[in-house]
Amino acid sequence: MTNAAPISETDLHALVDDQLTPERAAEVEAWLAGRPDKAAEIANWRRQNEALDALLGAVASEAVPTRLDPHL
Repeated sequence: MTNAAPISETDLHALVDDQLTPERAAEVEAWLAGRPDKAAEIANWRRQNEALDALLGAVASEAVPTRLDPHL
């Protein structure tokens, strides 16, 4: 048993967005291996991201305009 932190919804989103370290991504993937319903949901999120990338192309990777920053 590892001392890894529990898998959170934030971890799942970060996995889909390729924002986890390789070590944490492996932990999340291992967690998903035992939860086929959650793994299917994550697969749907990935397909949704691919569809958005195909639809929006380069616009999807542009920075958010400063005027839309909620912290300003």
